[in-house]
Order: sequence, then C-alpha cells, then structure tokens
Amino acid sequence: MHPLGLQGMLRRVSSYDPEYAFWNVIASIGGFVLGMSTLPFILNMIGSWVQGEVEVST
Repeated sequence: MHPLGLQGMLRRVSSYDPEYAFWNVIASIGGFVLGMSTLPFILNMIGSWVQGEVEVST
C-alpha cells in the first residue's frame, strides 16, 4: 500500500481509480497469503489441544 500512497491514492474511498488496480491486487494477494499462513498455526494449536500432552517413554 505504500507505493499506492506515494502515487496519490486516497484513503477511505468506496472505489479506487483503475490506475491503482495493479497495486491493489498485489496488496490483496499479500493479505490473502498472510491470512492463509495462519491456518497451519491454528490447525496445530487445535490438534495439540485435542490430542493432549505427548507421553515420552524412555
């Protein structure tokens, strides 16, 4: 979003000009990737909660 601000894109508008479409898509993809990257953490946390503590035998 930083390059968009440097190019003059306004914040808090209902629709963006087409000239900013490329960087908006890039920012959206980045947000999606960040959101998807939390899924393994959440699944691991739920799996650990469900399975309980691992018993170590020596």
